[in-house]
Amino acid sequence: MLKACIANTGVEVLKHIGTDEAVSDVDRIRQALGDSKLTAVAYSYGTQVAALYAERFPSTVRAIVLDGVVDLEEAKDDATMQRNQARGYQNTFERFAVWCAETGSCPLSSDKMLATQQYRNLLSQLHSQPLYDAEGRQITANDLISLTTSLLLWRSSWPSLATAVRQLSAGIVSKEVSGLLDYSASFGDTDALSVISCADQSVREFRQSEIRRQRQLIREAFAATNYQPQEPASLDLCDLWPWKNNVHAKRPAHIPHLPQLLFVAQQHDPTTPWHNARTMATLFSSPLLTLEGDGHTLVLSGANLCVDKTVVDYLINPDKKRNDSVCR
Repeated sequence: MLKACIANTGVEVLKHIGTDEAVSDVDRIRQALGDSKLTAVAYSYGTQVAALYAERFPSTVRAIVLDGVVDLEEAKDDATMQRNQARGYQNTFERFAVWCAETGSCPLSSDKMLATQQYRNLLSQLHSQPLYDAEGRQITANDLISLTTSLLLWRSSWPSLATAVRQLSAGIVSKEVSGLLDYSASFGDTDALSVISCADQSVREFRQSEIRRQRQLIREAFAATNYQPQEPASLDLCDLWPWKNNVHAKRPAHIPHLPQLLFVAQQHDPTTPWHNARTMATLFSSPLLTLEGDGHTLVLSGANLCVDKTVVDYLINPDKKRNDSVCR
């Protein structure tokens, strides 16, 4: 992958990929727009850019909404962040299994341990005997894992995931499931986020045994996908990535005086867990808006009127004193 990055993107670009320069880019965009202060809504990884921007350019912050929040302290250690994300996915998988059983949408049990084993069995089956779609394309365990991590993110996608689990369990690959797999594979941000994560890290020396231990913990945290004995850990992209900027080393020692930001989180977010937002809202002395639901990011999407009304009011009146609040 590293060779492909160099060949297709170029060294001069890759040297400048990372959150450190993205934060400065945001300020240049603000200047180009002629805004004296920044008003922004940030989602998912973008909340890391936004929070670092607030620290670096506190005097030019007007109002920033952070939805699906990255914990800056946790992000210093990529292994810890991946492990917590894996736990979040496992928790959401268990909630999906309960929903699946209650609605009769797929053959998963409402018992979380049994559902985990049932899903592992399906992965093992696909690993040993892959299925094929109408065009002869092979459908493997890794394809199902990728689809699952994509569709678990939003509760509105759970019926599609249930269809895939139900059909693949029966040895069926319909056009609908093939389309879902194509959709999952079409996401292009995964590689970009991997490269950015590598660039943001500091240079660290880990023994092979420690790398193996960390990756095993990550696999165990998302127990449903930990379906077979793994090969000994080998070097991955970040172990080989030659351009490190260690964005976290450039953070100020103390949070500067800032206008209040607004943090938004769903109670059951698999990839940026709710506690991230709780930690960051406390760190920045800002209110936290919680939606009691499943999903990852929703601000201004029309999915929840209560959330959107609160966010719009904040963007219009950012100086109004606010407390933590909950939407349902």
